[in-house]
Amino acid sequence: MLHVFLKKAPFLRIVIPFIIGIYSFGGDVDSHFAIALLLFVIIFYVLFVIWYKKHPLYHWRWLHGFIVFVILLLSGFVYHQQRPAEFIESNSSVSAKVLIIRELGETEKSTRYLVKLHAINNDSLHNFHGSKGLVYLSKSKFSERVLSGQTLLIKGSFISFQRPLIPYGFDYLSYLKNQRWHFGVYVSQLKQVQSKKGHYNLFVLSAKLRTYLNEKYKLYGIGVEELSVLNALFLGDKSDLQYELKQKYSSAGALHLLAVSGLHVGIIYLILSSFLKLFLGKYRRLLAISLIICLWVYAFVTGLSPSVLRASIMFSILEMGRLWGRQVGVYNLLGASMFLILLIDPLTIYNVGFWLSHCAVASIVAFYSSINKWIYFSFPPFRWAWSIIALSLSAQIGAGAISIMVFHQFPIYFLLSNPLLIPAVTLALVLAVVGALFCWSGLIMSLLTEGMSDVLFYMNNVVTWIDGLPFALQTRLNFEPIQLGLFFLIFIMIYFYLESSRIKLVFATLFITILFVLSFHCNRALLPQRGILMSKSRSVLLVNYFNDSVNEVYASKAIANDEIKFLFDAYWTKYGVKHEHQTYLACNDSDSLLTVKFVGDKSYFIVRKKLVWPSKGLTKPVECAAIMYANQFENDSVYENIALRIIDSKESDKIFYHAE
Repeated sequence: MLHVFLKKAPFLRIVIPFIIGIYSFGGDVDSHFAIALLLFVIIFYVLFVIWYKKHPLYHWRWLHGFIVFVILLLSGFVYHQQRPAEFIESNSSVSAKVLIIRELGETEKSTRYLVKLHAINNDSLHNFHGSKGLVYLSKSKFSERVLSGQTLLIKGSFISFQRPLIPYGFDYLSYLKNQRWHFGVYVSQLKQVQSKKGHYNLFVLSAKLRTYLNEKYKLYGIGVEELSVLNALFLGDKSDLQYELKQKYSSAGALHLLAVSGLHVGIIYLILSSFLKLFLGKYRRLLAISLIICLWVYAFVTGLSPSVLRASIMFSILEMGRLWGRQVGVYNLLGASMFLILLIDPLTIYNVGFWLSHCAVASIVAFYSSINKWIYFSFPPFRWAWSIIALSLSAQIGAGAISIMVFHQFPIYFLLSNPLLIPAVTLALVLAVVGALFCWSGLIMSLLTEGMSDVLFYMNNVVTWIDGLPFALQTRLNFEPIQLGLFFLIFIMIYFYLESSRIKLVFATLFITILFVLSFHCNRALLPQRGILMSKSRSVLLVNYFNDSVNEVYASKAIANDEIKFLFDAYWTKYGVKHEHQTYLACNDSDSLLTVKFVGDKSYFIVRKKLVWPSKGLTKPVECAAIMYANQFENDSVYENIALRIIDSKESDKIFYHAE
């Protein structure tokens, strides 16, 4: 049955081993050896085909598929190896010429820009010419914002981004590498130079178009908060979106509406198709070509995210299929989309949007029809509302488990938010597209922006209301990779049962479900009962201690609770820490003990700031908090036989960790 399914979707048979090959990439494997092995297998396959034609033995037919699988796997491995993630990890100074592509957002102290490197004063880095990276401009030094398309001569220093000091924390350096952003520079001096090259850069043109439309919407009266939502759901720009509002959309299960995805591209596709048919309805080829071009222009304007790439590729293939009178299977379309995106950039495989988009569409195709038949309403509005709920349920089957594994949270009221918000999103996108087409007319823009403001205001009020409902967002949820695999296997079995009604699949599904449930119990039994972790955020030293009843964080200086939660949340989720943290500050006493925590057979002493050691006449000032442990704890000899490890400002990249 699986073989028949894959026969109908040949691109899935290609992309699955290709993905396995990319995932199995190892930097320690010599590239020449990998290429030689791939060539050897290809030559062996050619010889085998020649031999098989002369000696067509039936029992050797399986070898064709196996060798092709190995070739595709090695191809993915080699392709990833030839296009690795690179980043300039240096603290040295630099002088460079860069082209400003677009602004990415700002913090309290600086503004961040995406740039393209045109020249650099370091010959050893000449291979990075033409690469993209980040520059940070201090607000105190550079009050005027630079614009997309400007060419700058900059002086500054490379930023060396650290790996996360806390286990399972967000790895910003890996994120930059996987985006193929190759450097970060904190600018100390800059000078603008005249250059015409920037005007011919496609990404700069798309950024300028985004800025132009944004200014038009702002000019005709859309409020700041509403405009930030419009920029996110139409133009793919979330740089102005406030953190609090973003969290409300997340709690309401509507954050996907603010990320330009297949839903948005589908709505844009229908709007453009209806509009272009008015002028090109008689010219099928010209209509299809114009529609494909418009879709890809929109994809570039929104930043070519994996979900937008997936939707644009699928709609483009559908249009070409219609033009040539051919039907294309959706699963085959998904396989083709995944393969083409990975050919463009194999690092996209590490982008969660790539997986969320494809898995959501696959599960919609697999389960929407069956779920929609559960309930039938004769009243059209109820029937329409149920179709959206069925769509949301089927999409969550594919995307929900991945979201839990990556983000460790799940919105309870997503079935409520989607029927209330999707019509508003559709209307907002229709008005935004019409506004983009008629942005030259002040009268039309004035009429449109008033309606857009009301729709966006309604959306923000809906998510605020849902966010206020009890238990809106469940956090600290965790799926291990094996649990994710079992979850998907359960629904694959259900899908094949719906297709074939074989009773054996019911028993297989029950067996896998039991394994899935048992995996949670096993994981819970293996979690540590107590643990202690020491790390540093900026100049604040943090010590976390947890057991089955407490979760304590000791800080050398005052630090916001939201920052502590951001740093430790993934770690607490992984180790099943359910209690909310309590923060304690170290006082200024120089030689007294702060607290004692017991983990296993060892006693951990969390000591105060600026401790002076009295042991054996040794005096050593410590400029930040430290952890000591001893095999035995005796009041009379606190400092005797102590094994010590100090983490100070010079050793901030080290972690002291113990859990049992």
